[in-house]
Amino acid sequence: MYKLNSLRQSGALWVKGTRLHRPKHRCGKCPFKTVECPHKLPPVYATTTITTTINTILSTSTIQKSQQRSCIEKLLSTLLLFVVAYPICSRIMFQGQAGYRHLKGIPYKGEHRWTFRAPPKLFFQQEQDEALLRIKGDVTIKSYDPRVGTDEGVIIDLDMIMSHEDVQSMIEIQVHNEGVILRTKPHRSRSTITSLTVAATISIPLSNPYIQTVGVYTGRLGITVDPSTDLVAELLELKTAVGFVSLDRAYGVEASKLKVSVASGPITGDIGLFKSVNLHATSGAITSTVFPQDYTDDLAIFKATANSGEIAITFHDENIPRRTYETEIRTTAGRIRGQYLLGHALSLKSTSGNIYSTIIPTGAPNAKLYTSAVMGNAEIKFKGELGAGKLGLFAKHESTSGSINVKYPRDFEGALKAHTVAGRIGMGGEGVTIVSAGSPGNKTVRGAKGVGAHGRGGTLEADGTSGGMQLWVG
Repeated sequence: MYKLNSLRQSGALWVKGTRLHRPKHRCGKCPFKTVECPHKLPPVYATTTITTTINTILSTSTIQKSQQRSCIEKLLSTLLLFVVAYPICSRIMFQGQAGYRHLKGIPYKGEHRWTFRAPPKLFFQQEQDEALLRIKGDVTIKSYDPRVGTDEGVIIDLDMIMSHEDVQSMIEIQVHNEGVILRTKPHRSRSTITSLTVAATISIPLSNPYIQTVGVYTGRLGITVDPSTDLVAELLELKTAVGFVSLDRAYGVEASKLKVSVASGPITGDIGLFKSVNLHATSGAITSTVFPQDYTDDLAIFKATANSGEIAITFHDENIPRRTYETEIRTTAGRIRGQYLLGHALSLKSTSGNIYSTIIPTGAPNAKLYTSAVMGNAEIKFKGELGAGKLGLFAKHESTSGSINVKYPRDFEGALKAHTVAGRIGMGGEGVTIVSAGSPGNKTVRGAKGVGAHGRGGTLEADGTSGGMQLWVG
């Protein structure tokens, strides 16, 4: 190990062998006594010192060229590490330079409660224009007893915790006659990492739960409807870009129209079906229990769609009101499972996923059932009999590269047909007669039951390409 005894301490750094050393100091701000204080040593000064040291090494004749190259490489590596680490360490590790407190959040200093007296419409909206600011939290809808306090209107509370003081200047709150908008605008921050935690609460009085329209729209906040919520509205719309929507045990919500949309996140809850329900998740699962309700309109529409995610819906099958039900379930990449009502129309579609579903007949005289699993299997079974609709079931099942297996109620009467290009066909059941069995070049099987032999009743049809299928009655 060679030594450069001719080199002495030069400014902030000196060389001893091939290792960099820093002089000790006691500035009272840094926790390390052997590390150069970043509050007094700017990066430019450090660069100049290392450059001077390199020139001294090059001028030393006692060191060979290979040793010179080794020294220079280590010095340059240290310089690069110092330049990269300096702005981060000086702002995060040391709190004396900017006065930051990372261990505890900083409460937002400003107005955070608003009261709206019997508003016909109510909304809360969160917008984010600053992409570098990390926002997390949720919005909660709940009910309260006005007898406990003095307010009898709808109350919006907004609590926020900031990671740094300069986040305060990014927050902009706009209060309107019917709601509040929380916006985070672009602002130059000295901090490398900034975050904002938001807890918003919408409190609805039990004395007057009716509001015509309620809307919650967020960019990065989850939305929760508390089980205590007692709300009657014509429209309830919940929409978030990155977050979740939860209506678990929200039995007190009576919304004629319910719209829920999530770009990235799940949708869960217990939902009452009055006039219409529309659930959509771009990337996320949909899991829900649906309770059909009596309503002035006869038509009840339920729709759930997902681009990438599973859909699992369970319709409550006790004391089902006699109404006209139309249900559409569609997902691009995900499976469909659950229990669905067969009213006027029921459609189950999956492009890349299986379908495992139980069908509950409602006695509709002309019921249309359609299932499509392009690249998946379909297994369908019925719970209960068709009743008054035994002569009016029109079902069609399609699959490109998957199997089809359907078991119909035993009281069905009508015609059956199954066709596939390359697959096995099974058809039968109680009272089913095979009319034509097809041939190797024409894989089509036809059957009939009851009045189906005379061209009456409903129709059951299955069409596939490279998968087997089985249609069974009873």
